Parts: sequence; C-alpha cells; structure tokens
Amino acid sequence: MLKRLAIIGVLTGIGQLFSLFVIKWIAGSSSVEEITQLALTDSLFQFLLNAIALGVQSAAMRDIATTQQWKGAYGAAQSARLTLSFFLIPLSLISIYNGPYLIFALAPLLALSGDYALYSLGQPVKGATLALFRILLPYGFVAAAASLQYDDLPLYFICGTALAYLASDVYIAMNLKVNLAYRPTLAGIILYIKTLRLGLVNISLYFIGLGVLLVAPYFYDDTVMTVAFVGLKFYVIVKGILRIMHQAFIKEMLNDEVCFRIDQLSMLVSSAMFGAFFIFPDSTIRILFGSQFVDNQPFFVLLAAGMMFYSFVLSMATRAMLEKKDRDYTILTAAAAALTLLLVVILSFVSDGANSIAWSILLGEFVFCTGLIIITRGSKLLVPRLIFFGKCLLVLIPFAFLSYWFGDSIVLNTISIACFLLILLFLHRKTFRILTS
Repeated sequence: MLKRLAIIGVLTGIGQLFSLFVIKWIAGSSSVEEITQLALTDSLFQFLLNAIALGVQSAAMRDIATTQQWKGAYGAAQSARLTLSFFLIPLSLISIYNGPYLIFALAPLLALSGDYALYSLGQPVKGATLALFRILLPYGFVAAAASLQYDDLPLYFICGTALAYLASDVYIAMNLKVNLAYRPTLAGIILYIKTLRLGLVNISLYFIGLGVLLVAPYFYDDTVMTVAFVGLKFYVIVKGILRIMHQAFIKEMLNDEVCFRIDQLSMLVSSAMFGAFFIFPDSTIRILFGSQFVDNQPFFVLLAAGMMFYSFVLSMATRAMLEKKDRDYTILTAAAAALTLLLVVILSFVSDGANSIAWSILLGEFVFCTGLIIITRGSKLLVPRLIFFGKCLLVLIPFAFLSYWFGDSIVLNTISIACFLLILLFLHRKTFRILTS
C-alpha cells in the first residue's frame, strides 16, 4: 500500500506543483486584476465541483466501497449529477457581467466524471493520473496564453478544463465499463434531497479554503486577493493531497489502527509544511510563490498552522462518513464554515490585510478539528496523536537552530525538511508496516 501511496503522491504532487508554478509565474508578470479574475474562476470551478458532488457523491462512494453490486449506485449517482448540472448552466449567464461565471457552462462535463468511483473501487492510481491530466491541461493553457501576452486568462483556463474533462470522462466510462451519460430524472433531484446533509458537508469544507475568495473581494482589495489566492491555492493543494492519501485507503478506514497510521502520515506532511514556513519563511515563500510575497510571512505561517489542525484528525472525518454520522457531521462542518466566513468579514474591519483571512481559516480548522473529536468520541485516540505531533515538533527544533546560526537559505531549507521527513519515517518505520499488509 505504501508503494501505491507513493505513486499517488508523486502524480498528485507533479500536477499541483505545476499549477503553483504557473500561478507564481503569472503573479509576477500579470496585473493584480487579471490574477483576481483567475482566482475567482478557480474558486468558482471548485465550488461547481462541490455543488455537483454534494451528498450524492459521498453516499455513492460509501456504497461503491462497501457493496459488490456497485453499478446500480453509480448509475443513480451519475443520473442525479447530470440532472443537477442542467440547473446550474443558467448561472453562466452572469458571465455577461462577470466573466469567470462562464465556468458554469461546463457543469454537464463535470457531472459526467466518475473519477470518485475509481477511488472507491481501489483504483486510486488511475484517479490520481486523471487528476494530474485535469490540472496540466487548464494551467498549461493559462501558461501558454500568458507567455504570448494574451488577455483574459480565465477564458483559457475554462477551455483547458473543458477539453480535460471531455477526454477523461470518456476514459473513465470505458475503464469502468459503464455508460458515459445517464438519463436525467426527477429521482435524481430527490436523491440530492435525501443526501443533503452530506452535501452541506462538502460545500462547508469548500468554504474553509478557496471558498472564502467568493466573499473576500467585497471586503479586501485586489492586492490582498492576490496574496490570498496564491496562499489558499497552495493550502487546498496540500489538503487535496492529504484527502487523496485517505481515499487510497478508504476500504480500510474502519480500522482504528489504519486510521491512526494514515493520520500520522498526514501529520508528517503538515509538520514539514509548518517547519518550512515557520523556520525558513523567506526561502520557502521565494521558492513557492515568488519574492513579491516575502513580506506576507505571517499569512503563510498561519495557514500552515491551520493545516496542522486539519491533518490531526482527518481520518475521523472519513470515519464519520462511513459510520453514517451525517447529522452531527453536517452541523459541525456548517458551523466551522459559517465561523470562517463570518470572521473573514468581521476581521476585515479590524485589519484589511491578508492575515485576517488566514486567522479566519485557522480558527475554522480549529473548530472543525475539535468538533470531529467530539462527534466521533475520539478523545481516547487523542493522546497518541498528541504524542506523535510532539515528536514532530521536537525534531524540528535542531533545524530551527541551524536556521538561526546559518541563515535562511534555499539549500539549508531543502536539506532540513528532507532530513526531518527521513528521520521521522525511519523512527516510525515499524509502525507503518500495517499499511503494507
């Protein structure tokens, strides 16, 4: 399983790093208005994915993973997704006034995608490969347009997304030996209503991330929005990688020991991220985002701290879904999302800088983490996780002294974070053997 996880991590990492590189490049060469429009397009794209998924996708993943006759559940989910997509298309008319909303015209193409079934059926490598393709093409279009100094970068992002989903939808249908499209029915809308609780979970989690960019433009200027976009894009990239790690083991997530080991891997990633931004902020920001964002170090450190809360109990979110604790899980995620958005607004009157957005995300993740521990009765599992996190922070201390003595350099940063990961993987090599069985 670790080999499978490594392959998934590499595929996912390549795609997300490519998108980050493109954003970093155009952030230094395009206007803040253009970056803001691209940020809104990307955020609306993520919203569209979550709106189509809602609770239908989560319920289907659960059924596909736990039953042999999965094609019936898959067909019902796909029919529902396609039905809802036709109701979302009219929102693309808003593009007459605000161009990025044209992304809603792609709703049926996104609805036809059955990549979630690949993960539930134990084919995460194929899912990660398609995810890579769906990132490379849109951001490749954006990079090409920017290099040719074309305007309206969001339009090229939308075109690339359309082609990527068209090709991948056909492949998934052929691979799963299922229909590409299913008949839209009224029963599809009823299915959304029945799974509304899980749907609210997906939408709520979206707003503890890129979703805040739909609200922030009304309270923060374009310069702050540019900083928020590059930071939150990286933030949701890391969250996405962690989620894919968990999806790769979704069939085994009813086992407490497996959940703990997967959470340990998640905590390794988030601790490395926190160490990079806290101990080597200057070089990390230059590598990932560009020198123009170095003055925003507190913003990135706060986001890294939020990631640590997120990774701490991520398996409990999967367990809550598998154990059908939909009501409590819905209330928790909705509350965390509402708090995040409310703080984005309130804190803008205290300080209209990017740090206010980061504090909102951090506190939202804290509420989400605390709530998960309560609803899954995970307090008994809290101590071993705290001990592991403590070990991670202790291992970071020597590297903090190295940074103090020798300065914040890219070379020292890279070597230190690599050594940090290798040391902890070596120290806990025996504990991860359960993932290879």
